[in-house]
Amino acid sequence: YQSIGVIMGANIGTTVTAQIISFDLGDYAFHAITLGAIAYLFAKRKKYQYIGQVILGFGILFLGLNIMSETMHPLRESQYIVDLMKNFGTYPILGVLAGMAITVIVQSSSATFGILVGLVSVGVIDFSSGVPILLGSNIGTTVTAILSAIGASKTAKKSAAAHFIFNILGTSIMIFMIYLIPNFTGRLQEILRSFSLMTADSVSAERMLANTHTIFNVTNTLIWLPFVGFMVKIVNRIIPGEEMSIERGLVHLDERM
Repeated sequence: YQSIGVIMGANIGTTVTAQIISFDLGDYAFHAITLGAIAYLFAKRKKYQYIGQVILGFGILFLGLNIMSETMHPLRESQYIVDLMKNFGTYPILGVLAGMAITVIVQSSSATFGILVGLVSVGVIDFSSGVPILLGSNIGTTVTAILSAIGASKTAKKSAAAHFIFNILGTSIMIFMIYLIPNFTGRLQEILRSFSLMTADSVSAERMLANTHTIFNVTNTLIWLPFVGFMVKIVNRIIPGEEMSIERGLVHLDERM
């Protein structure tokens, strides 16, 4: 019961990485790598070495995204790839399956988002086709928890099951809305663009996808937070039984005596 709240919070927390990736900070990659390397190699205090590692890590991350975006430029000239990506907008369920598959392979929804940003930045994929892939990555990331729970305690398995159920319920609602409401992703794009233009002169598809990722996870949490008890009942039906625990301390004696 307690772990479900942590899982919900982690789902929101992981969108922060997507937000950072979506900003166009590639021009500062080498600056961050240089500063981070200097701090890590030459700082005498551990605290500054750790800060240097963080800056170095972000620098390498954005350098990697830059290289990935540059290598994806030729994909724009492949009609097969362009048609394949358009199918994700026409048939969202294909995009969900693709997002799931990529996330299961790379074992990280943030890495999937990085790949998605690379495709969007070179114009291979648009916002409408990117949303289903984003939703699929949310389901795919639960596989990491499921794999971690293999051979673990029954409580750990229940937590992994809760993570899967929580993400698949939220994604299912979103997919139903995409299929039932005409031009749902187009309307969502216009709403996000309107809000974004309040704080910036222009807004990129990468930023809108990152905002969609955050809004989806926050909304999903707010919807299911009052029904945590119901979710626990579902999990207990799927994985019945309680964890065996050894009682310690006084059992049959009154502590006041």
